[in-house]
Amino acid sequence: MIDLGSVAFSSEWIVVMAITLLAGLVDLFTRRVPNMLTGPAWILGLAWALGDGGVGRFAEVLAASVILAAPYVLLFLFAGGGAGDAKLMAAIGAWLGILNGLVALFAIALCGALLAVAYALHRGRFWSVMTYMKQSVGTVMYVACNRGKMSEARCVVLEREEMTTMPYGVAIFMGACLAAGGAQLWSS
Repeated sequence: MIDLGSVAFSSEWIVVMAITLLAGLVDLFTRRVPNMLTGPAWILGLAWALGDGGVGRFAEVLAASVILAAPYVLLFLFAGGGAGDAKLMAAIGAWLGILNGLVALFAIALCGALLAVAYALHRGRFWSVMTYMKQSVGTVMYVACNRGKMSEARCVVLEREEMTTMPYGVAIFMGACLAAGGAQLWSS
């Protein structure tokens, strides 16, 4: 537990906020979340869990890694999201486990949605982004509901130039901070 005045965060939350801050800054300037950050963060999170809580905790954080990365893997596969975002989410799962990881996932998705709307408005692409998101979500939902069968799915594939992308690492950092604050308020 690290005490910052009247607020005390667990070591895991401090690590997650530090990793996501670095990832957000790098993503902001380079538009990439580097493997040199996500790989070691994930491995160290798994090692920390094994050392701190044994095999049971290791299994939990491994499951959390998969659960947190899954939506971002789908975004990468179907909607042009970044693979670095998915790997960063896996690392967050390795540090936080399932319960705190789900809190972080919700907060990150919320911050991502708000940042996407602001980014699209700023770029004058709000309606085209909303149409693309609706089509992408429809495709993912169809595939999920039909056990992965793509035969009838309307895949939406845009050329890279047509996409409005944003540095999602910033949203991940904002969401991680929001989740950490929420977890702190809940535990006090």
